[in-house]
This record gives sequence, C-alpha cells and structure tokens, in this order.
Amino acid sequence: MEYEEISTDGVFSVPLNRGLLLECMKNLTCTPRGASVFEGRVALNREIPLNPLCATSAEQIKTFIFKLNESVESRVSNIPKNTFCSNSNNRPVARLGILFSGGIDCSVLAYLANRHIPPDEPIDLLNVAFENPRTLGAQKNAIQEARAQRKRSKRERKEVSQEAPLRPPPVQVEAPPEAEKYDVPDRLTGLEEVEELRRSHSQLIRYASMCRMRNANVKNRMYSRSCTPLGRLALALYFASRGRGILHGSKDSGAEFYTSPAKVLLSGLGSDELLGGYSRHKQAYSRGGWDALVSEVSARVNSDICSHVDHSPPFEQLQLDLNRLPTRNLGRDDRVISTHGRESRYPFLSLTLVYYLAQLPVYIKLDPRLASTNGAVGSGMGDKTLLRLAAERLGLTLASKRIKRAMQFGSRSARMEGGNSEKKGHFLLE
Repeated sequence: MEYEEISTDGVFSVPLNRGLLLECMKNLTCTPRGASVFEGRVALNREIPLNPLCATSAEQIKTFIFKLNESVESRVSNIPKNTFCSNSNNRPVARLGILFSGGIDCSVLAYLANRHIPPDEPIDLLNVAFENPRTLGAQKNAIQEARAQRKRSKRERKEVSQEAPLRPPPVQVEAPPEAEKYDVPDRLTGLEEVEELRRSHSQLIRYASMCRMRNANVKNRMYSRSCTPLGRLALALYFASRGRGILHGSKDSGAEFYTSPAKVLLSGLGSDELLGGYSRHKQAYSRGGWDALVSEVSARVNSDICSHVDHSPPFEQLQLDLNRLPTRNLGRDDRVISTHGRESRYPFLSLTLVYYLAQLPVYIKLDPRLASTNGAVGSGMGDKTLLRLAAERLGLTLASKRIKRAMQFGSRSARMEGGNSEKKGHFLLE
C-alpha cells in the first residue's frame, strides 16, 4: 500500500459513516483556508545595499527582540497546569520544555521564555546525544590490539633469557567512561550555555541530556519526507522530544535519571529560513555577491523538497526555504514530537514576526562578509546576524558567537548509519 502526505493547503476531513476506513479514505475532502487569514505568500524584500558596510541599527534589533518576545509569550502563557505527579522530593513540575543544543536559537528562546514562566516553576532544557559507532569501533579495535600486544609480550618474556633486554611494556588502553561516549558537540555546548543562562536568571532551569542507548524506528513517523538528512534529523528529534535521560543540576550536584513532564516543547525551527542560517546562503553569495543575493533570476528555482544541492542564488534560496517550511519541516516535526504525547510550538514562525522579517532587507538579517573559515568562536557571525546581535544585547555573549551546527551533526545522529556517510541529501532512506 502506498501512502501520500496530504498538503497544507487547508483542513482535510473524511466521513467515518460510510463503511470500511479504506473506503472512507476515498472520500477525503479539503476545506481550503480562507484568503483573509493568510494574504498570499510572504515575499522577501529585494533591496540591494548601497554602501560597503550596512550596520544593523539598534532600533531594528530592539524591534526584533520585542516581536520575538511577544511570540514566545503567546506560546508559553497558555499552557495548562501539569497534572504529572512530582517525585518524593517534591520537585516542582515543568510545563514547558525547550529542544536545546546550546545554539543561538534555543538559547534566545530559553532566555525569553523565562520572562513569562512563574519564578517557582522550572523550564526543562532537553538535549540529545548519540554515541559515534565509528569512534566506538576504533576504540574497540585499539583495546583489542593492546590486549593482543600484552599477550605477545608475556610470551616473549618467557622465551628470552633474563639477561637480554626486554621490549618496553605495551601502552595501556582503557575503554572510556560511559558518559564520555556522549560528549558530542551539542552536549558540550548545551552544558556550557545552561551555565550562562543560570548566571542571567535565578529561575529554575533544568538541563536534561538524552543519551541514545538503542535505535528506534522513526521512519514511519516522518513518512513520506524520508530523504537521508531529514531522517537523521528526525532521529535526533525523536529522542530529544521523548524527554527521558539524565538530569544535570548545578556543577556541585550530581546527575539522576529523569523523565520530563513537559507537554509543550519550544523549537527554534524557522530561524535558519527567515534569517539566513544555512551555509549554502554564504556559498551562493561567494559565487555571485549581493546582486546574486537579492536580484531577480530567470532560472526556475528547483523546489524539490529533498534537494540539498540547489545552486540558486541565496535570496531565491531564502524565499524557497520560507515557502516550503510547511511541507518540508512542520509535518515531520509534529508527527515525531507528538509520538510522545507532546505539542511542539514554533516562536520564530509567528505570522507577525515572519512578516516583519520578510520586509527587512536581506543584508540586515545576514552578512556573508563576516563569515570566516577558521572554525573558531565567532566564525559564524555572517549567518543570522540580526539574531546574533539580539542575543548579544540580551547578554548571551557565548551563544551569540557560536557557529551554526545542524542538529543531526551536533548530536551525532548523522553518524548512526555507519558506512552510509557518503549518502547525499536527495537519497531516500532504505
């Protein structure tokens, strides 16, 4: 049986009083959304910068923070009280969780959400980490080789006379502690950033890391958006939103097993599309400059939802990313997160915020000239410039300077396929 994902053009319904379910599906009907709700497709500002340096004004940063804060408030202020029974130590129960990597998107959301949650109520920051099968395999081989070398040395010592010089003893290679297997980039930056947030706020901020212990079949949750990168991302999203892992307190306290009771999760989805956070935007700028960034192009934009090799100019890429958000990302994320009985909310996709960012010139939101290739802290300043300046204004200095890292790479879920590392973005999952 073949399945097809329904579009996001309206509300679909099916009558359940006409016999078998499969027969009912043949009568699937769509009620299109009214034009008055979404007045056409959002078009991005095509203005080209006239001066070599076009600094973002303080007023633009202030307005952006204000609108994003409003969006966060509307998404966290109406969460119902959690009836989850707290444990024996009377720990306060969280209603809100945030998918948290320590990156700039989720850090700003956590900072703003703290303004609208009661001070005696915690916020759960959910972080996910995967062990790297290749690294573990290399460590296993090194341990086995060291053991074999020790055995050979013992045999040689028995055969060689006591006067003969002996070979130096083999280097001892031990397996790393269990926790170190999960010290992937997102986990380390998450631990670092949660301390910055705690310095900014006295509110309870709980950091929980979800270490992947076993595989789960998430392909059927993301069908039919089943190309390779989206599958790797869905895997990370599945375990992060599950909310079961190790709770990390302050540096002076220990860790304990924890299941988050939060029923609403905030996601930073949309920031890359709206603010130019993908590396292909910088790459396209380097090929064609500002003209290629914002000018009209006659070539038809490739809108294949599983393509990661599109060479359209960055402006067209930004427009394409914005247009395909509903079909490329939202359906997949909702299905994966709702598997655990949680609701996902997306502050960056507030219509008010989307329209505000769309009318801003592209060079206010990103400036590829600031990009560097040395990989150091601050080397990602060219992407999402407006958000970075906002984070810096809020006091999140570390977060404002971190380079962007996709969730599947920061959590290492992209490494879970072993020998399939050369699969391209348009390859379908098997």
